Amino acid sequence: MTQALGMAGDSRWLGIRSFAASWLPVLVVALAVCAMAGGYATATAYAAPGTTEERQTVTNWAVTADYSHSATVVAENPVFEEGTELRGRSTYFTTVTPVLDGTFAATYRDTDADSGSLSVSMNATLVARSVGEEGAVFWTERTPLAANETTLDRGETATVDFAVNASRVNDRVAAIQESLGETPGKIETAVVVAVNASAAGGGPGKSLTHSLPLSIGSTSYTVGQAESTQAAATTTQVVAVPRTYGPLWTVGGPLLLLAGVVGLAALALTHRRAALELTDVEREYLAYRDDRAEFDEWVVRARLPESVLDRERTEAESLADVVDFAIDSDVGVVEDTRTGSFFAVTPDLLLSFDPPELVDDPSPLPADAAAEFDLRGVLGLAETAGGTGEDAPTADAGDDAGGVDGSSADASEAAERAGVVEPED
Repeated sequence: MTQALGMAGDSRWLGIRSFAASWLPVLVVALAVCAMAGGYATATAYAAPGTTEERQTVTNWAVTADYSHSATVVAENPVFEEGTELRGRSTYFTTVTPVLDGTFAATYRDTDADSGSLSVSMNATLVARSVGEEGAVFWTERTPLAANETTLDRGETATVDFAVNASRVNDRVAAIQESLGETPGKIETAVVVAVNASAAGGGPGKSLTHSLPLSIGSTSYTVGQAESTQAAATTTQVVAVPRTYGPLWTVGGPLLLLAGVVGLAALALTHRRAALELTDVEREYLAYRDDRAEFDEWVVRARLPESVLDRERTEAESLADVVDFAIDSDVGVVEDTRTGSFFAVTPDLLLSFDPPELVDDPSPLPADAAAEFDLRGVLGLAETAGGTGEDAPTADAGDDAGGVDGSSADASEAAERAGVVEPED
């Protein structure tokens, strides 16, 4: 059976083999470099990632602060019973509940088990001031309310209690305004608690200032929203942390290693089996394939008539020779659609080129002889020629059996030429 090398898959495989055979040392070096680079990246990302130094902020301890407030009804009124404690309201009445009772609490949060006890001092102050539209402060008065110093263990809470008489504050602000001649600005009042905390055994300290805003009028006063805040004592440390690598190292490294190792193994196996070496027919076919691609614009696919094919022809060594001859003769190159051969036809000459093929034919006959003779007929003629005179056919019988003109001796000569029988001495 004959297998043409013109199939796309065979063509590509031959090209790969040719390239690999020509560039084998370069491919070995490139694949070895890929394997080493992939191995290094894989080992670095997984086996020994190493460490890097980072600056981290460590919280040694923290204090969380919050307010609570209430006011007791001290004057008779139709709404609230005298002595009732109003708690956590946003607005109180100056004549009915003139005194605002408040508590500031500071809690020691145990962020570090080795931080020990904490020394805490708290000072509550009533601050009243006049502030202009652009933030200018015209006057400020500070009135101490309460103080507390204590030592806290982790999770404990320290408090400082304070009281603000709203009616007295209102009278005091009015007196200041009157004495200063009604200064412009808005009156702002707040209870401000300053907290100073430090580790009892020494170490970093932290200060916290927390305000509870008040808006005091002649008939009522409003307590603003005081959100919980936290102050933390922190230190910066330089620590060693494992390095982290992206997909280029964690995924690309193993893939590169695998590609290098598999590629080297494949090259070694094919080289050992001499699978990369091309035969003369394969080299001839690759040369033909390159010529076919290069001179495609000169080739016309057509079916030549028998009258042209029966002419005396000359065989060219390559398709390039046919194209050169066609260019010099100002004719085209025809690829016969029946045989696949290439022709350059001139009035004086028929130049042809048959593309190379990879032949895998167990028959001892050459391809041209097998096409000209029927094998079984030739064998029959040869056997008859070697028999007795009684079995020898006549000339007419020879015509019928072999399909050729002449006697049995002519058939024997044809068989000898075809290589079927050995010639007699």
